[in-house]
Amino acid sequence: MVSAMARLPVGVAIEDAQGQFTHCNAAFAAPYGLTPNASIAMSPETRMAYLAPQLVSVDNDTTHGDLGLAFREAILRQREDLHPFEVRFKTGQHFLVERAKTDSGGRVVVVTDVTALKDAATRNLAAVTDAVQSLDIGVVLFDKDLKILLSNEKFDDIFVSEDAPVRLGDHAITAFLHQLDAGIYRIPEGVTKDEYAAQIERLVEKNSSNVPLEFTDGRYVLASCHKTRLDGYLLSYIDMTEQRVIEDELTRQREITHQKERLSALGERLASMAHELRTPQSIIVGYTHMLDEQVDDPVLKRRVESIADAADRSARIVEMFLDMAKEQPFEKRPCDLNDIAASALDVAESGLEPDTDVQVTFAEGLSPMAGDADQLIQVIYNIVINAQHAIQGTDHPGVLTLRTQEDSTNDRAIVIVSDNGPGVPLDLRGRVFEPLFLTKDVGEGTGMGLALSHRIVTSHQGTITIGKSSLGGARFEVHLPLAQHSGSQEA
Repeated sequence: MVSAMARLPVGVAIEDAQGQFTHCNAAFAAPYGLTPNASIAMSPETRMAYLAPQLVSVDNDTTHGDLGLAFREAILRQREDLHPFEVRFKTGQHFLVERAKTDSGGRVVVVTDVTALKDAATRNLAAVTDAVQSLDIGVVLFDKDLKILLSNEKFDDIFVSEDAPVRLGDHAITAFLHQLDAGIYRIPEGVTKDEYAAQIERLVEKNSSNVPLEFTDGRYVLASCHKTRLDGYLLSYIDMTEQRVIEDELTRQREITHQKERLSALGERLASMAHELRTPQSIIVGYTHMLDEQVDDPVLKRRVESIADAADRSARIVEMFLDMAKEQPFEKRPCDLNDIAASALDVAESGLEPDTDVQVTFAEGLSPMAGDADQLIQVIYNIVINAQHAIQGTDHPGVLTLRTQEDSTNDRAIVIVSDNGPGVPLDLRGRVFEPLFLTKDVGEGTGMGLALSHRIVTSHQGTITIGKSSLGGARFEVHLPLAQHSGSQEA
């Protein structure tokens, strides 16, 4: 047996119940700079003390304060549980140490040089890590307990900030909640922070794909999750911000084109109708004046006045329809958004209920904006009138706020009008700027005011949006370019 051991390519030694070597081959002793006889002659304690200074790691642990002690503990454990462990020496050699019991109560010790395998694994891991770091998508790997094991640079670019750092070992949901607290994410409307965190946890556990995540700075990311074979989770993130900006612009241009086509068709119809309507309107107005001069009865006189008012209103509606259908040219000039908003409110305020609480906040030092002041007064007037109609339909005192501000980062002047009316349902918000679309009762409005406002704002290279206000009603937000970033031009 001894001669057979000597010829084995792996290191083999036999120890008695006390750990003293009784046999040892050259393959076992040579890596430690010993001969078989020298190794056998050493006591277990001497041998461990001799090897300790040469160690770099024991069972892949490089942080143990006393590697000699760690080596001794690993050997003693292995004599009981026979569990393999690994050691690495300063020479760079890496060995797998295994033990098996003998019939006499001793142990057979087998030491296998796995340096080549470990080096290959290290090179493979380095190659995989390099590939993951080179990806143009964010990647993060979690273990089965949702603790972070690995992330790449793109993931760090997307998610990591000084306000909400993400570190290896962090729990996924804990890290996400820290990011929510830091205000990084835009939480969907009507969803609480805890509900949103629960949604994200379900995203991970259900292997969801292409789940949108929106950031408060305007970024837009699609997230997907994949279960790994080791029961972990691999999440990938694709930054779609640029694509979304392009898609939004294409959608906006399509909407503008569609709106113009509808207005053009509407204009042609109204132009032909206007001539037909003006004739009976003239007759109604003429006879109304005659009746007014001939009637003395107060009741009849009020009825005649009502007829005259209705005729005048129908005439104004026809003129407004015609104005809406026509593309009105304008010249952009520097103007003050505060003056525009104040003028619009002055015109509209007479129609508000007496108990309506009108709150105005004008930003100081606003930069001049570029536009046609008269047309922009019409825009804000229409929005305020829309809020007025919404408030009138409630059973509580009305509140209307009008605020101006400046977004210097994007070179925009902003006006925001909010009310405490019923608001506009989410599924209808995309239609409120369509001509003739009404959310009011019959007889309240024409469905043209907001459509006209949309056309004016878009012709000024601005945007107008509707959402839910903190008051519970609708919130209209108009963004318009500042003068220094938009030269005068014919629209």
